[in-house]
Amino acid sequence: MADNTAIVPFRIDVPQEELDDLADRLARTRWTEELPADPRTRPPHPARSRPAGSTASR
Repeated sequence: MADNTAIVPFRIDVPQEELDDLADRLARTRWTEELPADPRTRPPHPARSRPAGSTASR
């Protein structure tokens, strides 16, 4: 079997309009703050904060 682990350069053609749109959407993204290291101080996971037996989504 041939060893196909060589890195081969390649090019992709992405229209500038698409890149500008991506940059705009990333700039408007509201990132969450880092979670505390201690899991006991983290907010509960939404799936765990619903009443037992509830199947309704948020």
